[in-house]
Formats: sequence, C-alpha cells, structure tokens
Amino acid sequence: RSSNFRFMKNHFLKFSISLTLLLSYALTFSQHVGIGTDTPQAMLDVNGEIVLRPGELTLPDTTEQVIDVNSSKFNNYRISGPTADFEISGITAGMDGRELTLYNKSGFTMTLHAQDPDALPEDQIMTDDGEDLIIADMAAVTLFYDGAEARWVLKSTSEGGSDMTGWDTSGTS
Repeated sequence: RSSNFRFMKNHFLKFSISLTLLLSYALTFSQHVGIGTDTPQAMLDVNGEIVLRPGELTLPDTTEQVIDVNSSKFNNYRISGPTADFEISGITAGMDGRELTLYNKSGFTMTLHAQDPDALPEDQIMTDDGEDLIIADMAAVTLFYDGAEARWVLKSTSEGGSDMTGWDTSGTS
C-alpha cells in the first residue's frame, strides 16, 4: 500500500506541476490575439486589411420610427425602403463601444432626431449641439454607443448628395 500511495502521490505531483506550467503559459502568452502575425502587440493585432460587410436595412414607409440594429447585427447598414423623406427618432440600444454607420441609399432625406422623447432614453441619439441631423441621400452618419451616457453618440457625418463622385480606382475623388 505504501508504494501505491507514493506512486499516486508522485503522479499527482507531476500532474499538478504540469497543470501549473500549462496555466502559466496560457496566462502569459494568450493575452493577445494575432491574425496574420505570430507576435501580436495588442489585444487584437491584425496584420492586413479588415472587411466589415454592410447589412441591408429596409425601413418601412413611415414618417418617424426607432430602427432595430440588434435583430441583424452589422456595423454598416445600407438604408432603403422609404418612398419619401423619413425620420428616425431612435436606434435600439447597443453595447458599450459598438459603432455603426448608416448609409442612406433611400433616394430621400433621412432625419435623425436628437434625444427624441418618443424614443426610450437608451435608444436616443446625442449630437454635439443637440440639433437633429439631416442626412442627404447617398450620405452617411457614424455613431457609437456610449454605455455611460446610455445613448448613441454622433461620431461623424458625410456630405453625400447626388453630386458626389466618390473615390475611383486610382484613389482620386
């Protein structure tokens, strides 16, 4: 029995040491994730391009609405559907730090209301001046969700409009 006990004790000790070394290695070296690199320098280190494919967001033909960006999650949405100018009173609440871009491809003007009381507080949109945002056809708006404010916050807008030529393949506009 004594030799059996020593045998089990030795195996348990070896197992414990192996497990400790494995966990130490995992905690030391798996803090960063690299894509296209063997030596990531950040929590997520991507060596190469990133593609964030857009989702289609077809809105109903109503005047004012809260849009849902949580049923089908994307970071970029092409908006279509309305047959006249339309208004957005809010966007369903997001996760802290989530960023999204709404690209107006409807053919009509899109208005985003700043802190519209018809939207739930966590679905509201904050702008730097408290004014509504007017987004022309072929223009875009980028927002991020601020968990501390519990609101979508304006990050940037583009001019858009039918006279936009965009970027051509040579990189000129």
